[in-house]
Amino acid sequence: MSKRLIIVDVSNFIFRAFFAVRGMNAPDGTPTNAVHGVLMMMRK
Repeated sequence: MSKRLIIVDVSNFIFRAFFAVRGMNAPDGTPTNAVHGVLMMMRK
């Protein structure tokens, strides 16, 4: 079986997710909304 490498340009996803998902922060105050949004988009 051959291995497959998938490369995804997520810069647009990060931009969309950062401004679409509000109020998600790590305990130290670091915004995590972009990470959460990108993972949700990739899951679809």
